[in-house]
Amino acid sequence: PLRCVLALALLAAGALAQERLERDEKFWRPWHERDTGPHRGPGALHLSTYDSMLAGKVELDGAIDSGAGVLRFYDGGTGKPLAATGLRYGFGFAFWGSYYDQLDGAFVSIRSVAWPTGPDDDQRVALAVRIAFENPSGSDTEVHLMAKLFGGSGTDRPAPMLTWSEDETFEYDGTLISRNGAPLLFAEGGDMLAPTITMHEPAGPDDPIATLEWTVPVRSREARMAVLHLSGPSSSEAPDEAAYRDSFERFTYARLEEM
Repeated sequence: PLRCVLALALLAAGALAQERLERDEKFWRPWHERDTGPHRGPGALHLSTYDSMLAGKVELDGAIDSGAGVLRFYDGGTGKPLAATGLRYGFGFAFWGSYYDQLDGAFVSIRSVAWPTGPDDDQRVALAVRIAFENPSGSDTEVHLMAKLFGGSGTDRPAPMLTWSEDETFEYDGTLISRNGAPLLFAEGGDMLAPTITMHEPAGPDDPIATLEWTVPVRSREARMAVLHLSGPSSSEAPDEAAYRDSFERFTYARLEEM
């Protein structure tokens, strides 16, 4: 009887181990090889830092909302919105949310993560948006990606949030887009791919403030990367925008990956 019990225990342990191996293999499989069946995940991802209650948001449709601006991504050739496939949280000290889509024979993955900004009396959420252009195929390709920046509307948004006013002003100085004098969007330079930015004159929160475009050659089995910074509104009654802009521009996505 004891041998039978031990044999059954070993069989059960083996079955559990095999089940765990299969589950882990499926979980850690590269995201572009995973099952892309019906969505069974969250309706949105809230992104915050460990030292702040402020948060940004990634919607089920892939829109990234900081409370001060909303980024939406599109196929640069057809204008079709990207599908937010595999929307999920990631791991690490910096809690990130991500999704991906296929575009021009490559995979475009969008990863968003919040980081702490400003002094204690001027807390605001800031999101680093990493765009990876990955080409696992055996031939080179050229990816055409477009993003549009909006003021944002609706009530189910991160708090604090900006509401549209008749005297809204938007400026682009060649490196940074501001909203009413406060930093809103910045594109990292250096080794990162900078977009071509075209400014518009929006009449309301659902009209684009700016259009960002990338034309990215990607060699076979290589990847390239672009990074945007998207800021939320200040929680201070008298924010120091110059000091905040300095930290908003200097902080890099590479530093977040080192956390």
